[in-house]
Amino acid sequence: MSSIERTENLTRSIEGAVKGWCEDHEDNSTKAKAAGFAVWCLTEVFGFDRDDAIDSIVDGRDDRSMDAVADDGNRLVVLQTKYNSHEWSEITKFRADVAAIGAGTATNLARRLKPLAAEIRTRRQEDSPVAYYYVTNRRLSQTDLDKIGTLEDEPAIEVLDLDGIYQVLAERESERPTNSPNTPVQLTPAVESLKFEDSLITPIHLVEFSRFVAEGEKWLFESNVRQYLSRSKVNKGIRDTLEEEPEHFWRFNNGVTMVVDDFSEKADGTLSLLKPQIVNGCQTSLSIKEVISSLDARQKKDVRGHVLVRIIKEPSDEERRKITQFTNLQTAVRGKDFFALKDFQRDLKRRVDALGYFYEIQTGSYDMTDDSEKDKLRGDSRFAHLKWARKDYRIQAIEAAKCHAAGFRRKVSVCYANPGNLAPNGALYDVIFPPDLTTEPEAFLMPFLLMKHAESELGYGSARGESWRRRGRYLFVYAAFRVLDAALKKAGRLDASSSLDPEHAPLVREVLANEATTANLVQIADAVLEGFFADSKIDELVNEDIFAFLKGPIEKDESLKILDLKIRKALDSQQGRQFLVQLKTALRIS
Repeated sequence: MSSIERTENLTRSIEGAVKGWCEDHEDNSTKAKAAGFAVWCLTEVFGFDRDDAIDSIVDGRDDRSMDAVADDGNRLVVLQTKYNSHEWSEITKFRADVAAIGAGTATNLARRLKPLAAEIRTRRQEDSPVAYYYVTNRRLSQTDLDKIGTLEDEPAIEVLDLDGIYQVLAERESERPTNSPNTPVQLTPAVESLKFEDSLITPIHLVEFSRFVAEGEKWLFESNVRQYLSRSKVNKGIRDTLEEEPEHFWRFNNGVTMVVDDFSEKADGTLSLLKPQIVNGCQTSLSIKEVISSLDARQKKDVRGHVLVRIIKEPSDEERRKITQFTNLQTAVRGKDFFALKDFQRDLKRRVDALGYFYEIQTGSYDMTDDSEKDKLRGDSRFAHLKWARKDYRIQAIEAAKCHAAGFRRKVSVCYANPGNLAPNGALYDVIFPPDLTTEPEAFLMPFLLMKHAESELGYGSARGESWRRRGRYLFVYAAFRVLDAALKKAGRLDASSSLDPEHAPLVREVLANEATTANLVQIADAVLEGFFADSKIDELVNEDIFAFLKGPIEKDESLKILDLKIRKALDSQQGRQFLVQLKTALRIS
């Protein structure tokens, strides 16, 4: 598939996401479309959790060019988006507005903007990372692209148009490269390389490294999970060092990590590298190339700087993924980007995809998929009665992990407090995905489908209704599995001393494959939550901040005692007794 076709697919995905947002909010205004596009950008381009993305939207008039302000744990992202529009003046206005806010000179700020402005100023004063992005789904003209380089450095504005968005998504692949040449490529160190086991460390002159990167740019970065935004300004710190103190570059920069299938050293010290891949240092590498390539021949002769390069020989795909993962831990890569590096997740993708879904282990890969491939997705007919608004059969790995944690693992607060803990390298990843975890794809599929059904039929996660329902997508899964756990024990199908866990996936599958049983389970879980939040003690604990409640107090003993009491009463009701009869029939219990 050509890049033009993939860009067209991306355009349709963006339009579909914005349309879906407007339908959910029953609002087709320009303002609603802008919000929908901003949420799409935050989730698909920047990797934010959807709930966090929605919370980050700056609502109301006179937003001072800030459509969203979001913290990804490494930096504060200030976003200006333009859906189906773009003017160069909008970029310059964005820069002027955020410069004034950062400097504390912005006047007549709306009340809702003052806390955001204070946070931005504090970050700037403490020299903490603040990243400013202007994103449009239009294509910038060559004139505008040329102008980007003329923008003042402070604050630096990153600009992404449709082609820039495409590049970010397209370069997130972390498979073994397919475009590398089969013949070794040459790289000449400045001094004799330091060898250690199957790797070496060597300083490379900036001009030589610039040549190496320029010649291999199309295939050198296929394994890199953190991308360089070529339509943005060069990283300021790297550029300043290259231009002002190139002789000290190796001291101030962490260098570059490269993996190769094999390497050898010639008599003159030149290195022959087979299928080299830069897995850490993409920003550094392309910044060097950009700065050095701007010099003329005489100026290049005067450059007196080097970059440290670590070269690791590893023919194993698994080793390549591990090196990519662990050398990027201290960068702005979000945990969600590492799902694609885990063998279990890759195997789970194959199994879930075989059921008719698209299990997305790499953010944005669905948006880049050809429409003809999307049209082939049909889902699992056994669960067709579980509704799914605007069914696209796309299952994001982090969403599946949250639903799995809430359902089979009885961990719901992490879904709201810090879902990154469920991603690779997160504190709870090995708890949720232990080595002996069942390979049953339904263990991740079924909780996710329950959540989608709650969204579609009961309004969970929508912009309307009670606060607990708007926020309660994962809570619903948690409650439904807790109801099912209690019902299975009451029906004698689950031992009283045990709890539903992933090994019980076949048992849950029998229940959810039955439409009548599923319908009753869903109704009871919804009624339980309604009664739970109507309880005066819970109302006191929530104290008008449902999000804070879901981040921790929901799992405290006081809350769980009330929740379990509501479940027991629900199962003792007429509907509950009917559910138990259905359950026994579905599971063939005498």
